[in-house]
Amino acid sequence: MDGGRVPWRVRAYDTSRRWFEGSIATARGVFIGTWLGLLDGAALHAIDELYYRRARMYHDDDFNLSGFFPWEAQAVERHFGGCRSVLVTSAGGGREVVTLERRGLSVAAFECNRELVQRANELLSRERLQARVTLAARDECPADAPTCDGAIIGWSSYTLMQGASTRIRFLKQLRARVPEGAPLLVSVFARSEAMRYLRIVARTANVFRVMRGRPKAELGDDLGPNFVHRFSEDELAAELDAGGFRLAEFSRVGAPHAVAHAVDALEPLLEEDRRVARRRLNRYVGRLPRPFCSTSKPDLMRILAILVGLTLFSASPMMSQTPNAQAGSALAEKKVDPEKEKAIRKLIALTHAERTMLEGMKVGLAAQKKAQPEIPDAFWEEFIKRATDNIGEFVTILVGVHDRHYTKDQIDQMIAFFETPLGRMMAEKQPAVALETVGAAERWGMKMGMQVMMDLTEKGLITP
Repeated sequence: MDGGRVPWRVRAYDTSRRWFEGSIATARGVFIGTWLGLLDGAALHAIDELYYRRARMYHDDDFNLSGFFPWEAQAVERHFGGCRSVLVTSAGGGREVVTLERRGLSVAAFECNRELVQRANELLSRERLQARVTLAARDECPADAPTCDGAIIGWSSYTLMQGASTRIRFLKQLRARVPEGAPLLVSVFARSEAMRYLRIVARTANVFRVMRGRPKAELGDDLGPNFVHRFSEDELAAELDAGGFRLAEFSRVGAPHAVAHAVDALEPLLEEDRRVARRRLNRYVGRLPRPFCSTSKPDLMRILAILVGLTLFSASPMMSQTPNAQAGSALAEKKVDPEKEKAIRKLIALTHAERTMLEGMKVGLAAQKKAQPEIPDAFWEEFIKRATDNIGEFVTILVGVHDRHYTKDQIDQMIAFFETPLGRMMAEKQPAVALETVGAAERWGMKMGMQVMMDLTEKGLITP
């Protein structure tokens, strides 16, 4: 290609290919969404039964005696070491049950598919194993199931449950059968980058569901060919939290899966309690004097956007300069010693402060975007783009902060530490540690805030 020019045939192919693939995804989304909207829960369950009747893998002894998948074995070895008994839900043809008992564990198991229950128990008898699989109602954890030290939700079966409320109810029932701190292994179907397809599915399905007066489809619902729900990590963590479990590990290695641990005796709020608490909180905030609050979510977001814009990307004349010129102006005002400035910038680079800030901002914006769907995507995209483009300004701010709080000698000592193997390891892990800490604090704070709101309302200190 002369001069970097792309031949018109190549451009035509690339354009037409992307258009063709996009058209296929759109057509598939409309097709799946239409049927997801027309089929009721009973019909979707019948499709599921048909799928597992045809999927002979779960009836095959070779498969059911093949042991754990590598990712299952690793999760069990890491998190189930202190368990003597395990409760297996959606046990299928008995693969997990056989593997666990052969590892010396006591196993209680149940399954909602009658044919698979029979197949599993025949296999267990032939293998002279003690465990048996019992028949249970669909999407239910039997109240008479024994208490066990840990639990495994059978391979990808959690994705087959229709609706977050159904899944959370199931988790709460399961939580009642394990002690505090017990490990739970759950595997799911994860969302890919094809979010546009899933949005088309949900929107199309809800056209029919609203007309028929049925519960709306959720983003992530799909037919593949039976009903499945495709999760994001945040969504799965939220459902586990609402069901009484705290996410400890999420991985896409092998099958997407998570390990969570049963939380303390404080019963997670029911979904209805959460909605009531949010309404009461909104009414309470609405009574605060302006300009500290607004009763409109879009107004709050606009104010937030303005404040963030003024803080990070000031509309002052300095914004019309290049990033380097902005940095020079700020430094001139602060009058940082050149040698000290050079040392501070080296320390900032060693500690990956820029990366930590940007990754934390992306996580925060993703949560805000989900909570505020009325804000256009263009806002979030432009926000993170400007933050990335103007990261030099943030570094300049950090230079001033470090200059005010540390001497040159202290900066040099910190540099010496972060140049050691231990310091490099600490700096490399810091962004991930910071993000996990923020997520944990957010979930803990939300839970605590809602509980306080409910308690104050019950005491009459806040009127709903």
